[in-house]
Amino acid sequence: MKRDCEQLVEGKNVDINFYRQIIDFVRNFADKYHHQKEENMLFNIMSEKNEALKTGAIQGMLLEHDLGRMYIRNLEDALNKYENGDKRQKAYIVANAICYAMLLEGHIEKEDNAVYMTARRVLDKKPKKN
Repeated sequence: MKRDCEQLVEGKNVDINFYRQIIDFVRNFADKYHHQKEENMLFNIMSEKNEALKTGAIQGMLLEHDLGRMYIRNLEDALNKYENGDKRQKAYIVANAICYAMLLEGHIEKEDNAVYMTARRVLDKKPKKN
């Protein structure tokens, strides 16, 4: 997506189908399955084990999920307007696609190197025996 945006800046026309496929994938896999599992299961379990995580790492990840959804909504809106003839929307397609891609890169880094490692540590703790 980033490479395509670079080409759009250089004058390439918008491949509407390409961006519709990205939107579909994000909504029907990344958000529907991946983010929902984190939001409805993992983050709740982690918060039960360590309340401090709820206002720290977890809150940050939830905010990034919401930002990602906003970028995808804005991307779709710009794409629809572009498809209906407003060629100025190309700039907004690029802006939202790049913002989403950069957010996702950082988000995955945090998942892999912070959140999931913390989850393993917190969830591997054995209950104390009385």
